[in-house]
Amino acid sequence: MTDRIRILATSDVHGYIYPHSYADGSSKDIGLAKIKSLVNILRDENTLVLDNGDVLEGSPLMYHHFVKTPDEVSPITRAMADLNYDYINVGNHDFNYGEEALMMHLQNVSAPCITSNFFYHGKPFGPNYVIRQVAGKKIAIFGIVTQYIPNWEKKSHIKHMRFVDAYLSAEATVKLIKRLENPDYIICLYHGGFERDLVNGRLTEDETGENEGYKILRNIRGIDVMISGHQHRTEAGKLYDTYYTQTATNGAELACIDIYPDNNTIEPRILKADIDADPDMLKLFEKDEATCQAWLDQTLGTTNVDLRVTDEFDARLHKSQVITFLNKVQQEKTGADLSSNALFLGATGFGRDITMRDLVSTYVYPNTTVVKKITGKILREYLEKTAEFWMIHNE
Repeated sequence: MTDRIRILATSDVHGYIYPHSYADGSSKDIGLAKIKSLVNILRDENTLVLDNGDVLEGSPLMYHHFVKTPDEVSPITRAMADLNYDYINVGNHDFNYGEEALMMHLQNVSAPCITSNFFYHGKPFGPNYVIRQVAGKKIAIFGIVTQYIPNWEKKSHIKHMRFVDAYLSAEATVKLIKRLENPDYIICLYHGGFERDLVNGRLTEDETGENEGYKILRNIRGIDVMISGHQHRTEAGKLYDTYYTQTATNGAELACIDIYPDNNTIEPRILKADIDADPDMLKLFEKDEATCQAWLDQTLGTTNVDLRVTDEFDARLHKSQVITFLNKVQQEKTGADLSSNALFLGATGFGRDITMRDLVSTYVYPNTTVVKKITGKILREYLEKTAEFWMIHNE
């Protein structure tokens, strides 16, 4: 249909360009090179291509970049510029390498950032909203990011930034758009997820403000499409008169929302990246990838103990040798009485020769070690929360 408006959206790409695992080299249906192939097929003159944040952190390629060449434009920034997005939002992990890294990304990504609910050096960072005419229709688009970022991020990484409540910002922005613009459609890019079950409305987590997607859908009238993220879930549907999407992580999926003004219908769907990767994008980053792969194969040390993870479920149930090792390292470095570490999904553990590849495949994220003083009561609550992993829910 000639009047069809199409929205294509990525979220939580986390620095993945190439379609393979950095742990073992196996092929995977992930990465921006595969997403580009999908976009090339689906894009036409009535299409907007959007990104919903969390691109700078997550892959060994990006970790290598920020360790070795932080003053250069990053591979994922150049890949996004090559894909030619129309607008982008930022996510909480885009602040992980500090303000300068984020600003370099935004200055070179070749798409306007429309995140509206944080201030930089005392001034609003992005516009309240943007207006685009597509297929003869007026579309208002705005972006918001979870305001929970200061609870995670190093203060030095966000020292000139102030975050505003995402829900209140969305509420005010929608009112402003309605009053000033009277658009045909309002689209919200929200780097946050859902705090309640989308079917029965029950709370699925503490209401900290990290995720407010359900609250936005339920209470703010006038948003036609909300593109969510942060939780890495596969979601597409309609709730309280608003259509919503969310995609899996690492460029495994692309959200496609088709809007048909003639019969006033909206069709959201999630497309898998099970397609050949774009050869031009792969070629564009051959040197970056080869340098990263050589770095990953460096031997960092050796051990006489087998620290490999062969069964994640068993490792969580009976304690993992590699997590015990990491906890002992943390205790020795910090002098803490106790140490806690996560066994991440897909963790490989360490063989006798420990390489950088083993390290980044076992401890996936460049997190910050923190020492806190706690009471026995808090420790007990922590252990009870951890034990909830083993609870069986019959619903």
